[in-house]
Amino acid sequence: AAQGKLIYLEWIRAIGQQAVAKLALEQAVAHRKAAELGKLAGVVSGADVLRLQAQEAQATHLVNSAAAFVAMTEERVRLALHMPATQKLTLGVDVLSPAAATKKLPTLASLKAAALKNRLELAALQKTVKSLQEVESATASAYVPRVSAFGGALYANPNPRLFPQKERFDLTWEVGLRVTWTVNSLFSTRGAVRETAAQVSVLKQRAQALRDGIQAAVVTAYYELQTARSARTAAQMQITAAKASLAAMRQLFIGGKANAVQIIDAETALTRARLQRVNAHIDLLAAQIKLDHATG
Repeated sequence: AAQGKLIYLEWIRAIGQQAVAKLALEQAVAHRKAAELGKLAGVVSGADVLRLQAQEAQATHLVNSAAAFVAMTEERVRLALHMPATQKLTLGVDVLSPAAATKKLPTLASLKAAALKNRLELAALQKTVKSLQEVESATASAYVPRVSAFGGALYANPNPRLFPQKERFDLTWEVGLRVTWTVNSLFSTRGAVRETAAQVSVLKQRAQALRDGIQAAVVTAYYELQTARSARTAAQMQITAAKASLAAMRQLFIGGKANAVQIIDAETALTRARLQRVNAHIDLLAAQIKLDHATG
């Protein structure tokens, strides 16, 4: 289930990147048109117009690449979830929304404890160890004699246990102990006990390795989640700064006080910031899924 969610998030990431690419293309088209008008007015050079035309072509290529990535990740979702081609996928996360407030994370120690308690594979391994220990104990019982008690009663007419028999109802009973000991089985029992003990030892080591791995996965997911939260906040601030920078550069470009290289750099900075925000948002959701899975 966690793997399916992560594949779904990759599809959402692709859609977010496609949206950013379309915004970049809209900016490139607007700047190219402004440059062509500036050239007619004599404030923009022909070289700047060509640079902005090339930037528009590059933005168009990014849109096409993003569309291909969306199609590829959508097919991965369908394959992972066994969805028919006729079933429509819907976007359940707004990857371009401002960073929302996030709840406080539990302590790392409490998350580790929850993981060791909840992870099913560890519980299954521990039950296997317990069952093998019971097998070892039962096998080792062949070292000592087996003592069994028996008893019975008979009330019959005539009672075959009485001699001479008479035509009347009589009650007879018997109790006793039986001791059996197969000496020849001692040697085979010793080998069977040692084999079972070795299996128990191996499974105990495997369980310890699994505990270590689970705790390491929790630690990794915990700090990935913290990092993703910080990255999303930083990306949002970068978008605000890049938008302001691009707006200022656009005014300078229209007035002939900035060239195409500067406007392209400002566009690239805004596009990069938008992509970082998309990736940070998806990384945050993925980190939460990984932490939920690690803690069981």
